[in-house]
Amino acid sequence: MSSLPSSIIAFFAAHLVGTLAVLGCLIWAFLAFLNVKTPLLDWFSNRFGKDKPPQAPSGTPGEAVSPQPFTYAPPPRPQPEPPASQEGGAEEPPKAQ
Repeated sequence: MSSLPSSIIAFFAAHLVGTLAVLGCLIWAFLAFLNVKTPLLDWFSNRFGKDKPPQAPSGTPGEAVSPQPFTYAPPPRPQPEPPASQEGGAEEPPKAQ
């Protein structure tokens, strides 16, 4: 019967390539995380962080920073033309409302 440490060594020796591949992937992932840690943390704080309320140029928090939201007023509808007079007289132009 072999002892436990030698069986562990035999297991890793038999699976050396797989063990090195997994170890290399873990090291690569750790180094990649260190390389992009600051942009990732900035993105997470921007995406999930709480926004600060906007301040006016004067610095007082009660004033609005920008104008009110855009509101759309539909164009006026054209007025229907009055029926032509039957008497043959001069027509009066429509009055503006």
